[in-house]
Amino acid sequence: MKNLFWFLSLLLIYSCGMGNERVRLGLDSTTSVPEFYYPNTPTTEDTTTEDSTTEDPTTEDISINYQTLFRLYKDGSGDHFYTTSESEKNAVIGDYQFEGSLGLVAEVGTAETLPFFRLFESQNGIHFYTTNVDEKNRLQGLGYIVEGVAGALFKESNFERLPVYRLLDSKTGHHLWTTSETEKNWLLGLGWSFEGIMGYVKKIL
Repeated sequence: MKNLFWFLSLLLIYSCGMGNERVRLGLDSTTSVPEFYYPNTPTTEDTTTEDSTTEDPTTEDISINYQTLFRLYKDGSGDHFYTTSESEKNAVIGDYQFEGSLGLVAEVGTAETLPFFRLFESQNGIHFYTTNVDEKNRLQGLGYIVEGVAGALFKESNFERLPVYRLLDSKTGHHLWTTSETEKNWLLGLGWSFEGIMGYVKKIL
């Protein structure tokens, strides 16, 4: 009888506990509680948090140091000059006319960028620019002087960036880099050749 009494007592306690758990979970009397449910352990839904690696587009590239890429033009020779150096820009104004800026480039190259090589052909006094290492090496072999890297363009586009177009005037051999769709189309109408998108710069807001 004692054993039967203890058995009935335990059964009563268990039933009351499960009833309280149904109330906490909002279950009715016909819904069974999951066999391995532990009331103090968060469910899968409880532990689901926002992925901390998800990129916020408003803070993209926040760790990159940017520089403004200036464009200047030398009348007569037709040479376009690009630099990220404020002091260099100021030093050549007089010989060159300041035409504005293309946008912001990365100060230091990364896996996500392309180096913006600057070369100089001393015979004609013309600068040449490229993001292509093979092209840079080929021109260096032809006697062009490598003057360094004027920042780095981005490989991929996003909502903050502008494409950088390169065009060629086959009559003079001069190249022009621009982010202006209007300027690109105007030069195409004058007979310039479109050589493609060479990279991307960040917009100046």
